[in-house]
Amino acid sequence: MKVYYVDIDGTMTYSSNSRWGSPNLIVINIIKKLITESNIVIIWSAGGWQYAKDFCIKYKLNPTAILPKPDCIIDDIFTIRTEGIIKYIKPENIIKELKL
Repeated sequence: MKVYYVDIDGTMTYSSNSRWGSPNLIVINIIKKLITESNIVIIWSAGGWQYAKDFCIKYKLNPTAILPKPDCIIDDIFTIRTEGIIKYIKPENIIKELKL
């Protein structure tokens, strides 16, 4: 089991700067697969909790949790991203990176 935080706009849609952009059904279906494989999947969006919830309902996603993007992350590892502790995957690389 792994933990995935998945953004909506620009990740599960093709537009990163507008709500309800064209859906990236390839990514959405991969996220559904991750959910059915009992991974922890958190859907989040800078558009807020309600938008993320509505998106999940519209595309029949049943994640572990739905969150707005945080304003601040408080963690003892300040350089967590640059140290490579968390893996970042661009939507166009999801199949290759997850070896699907």
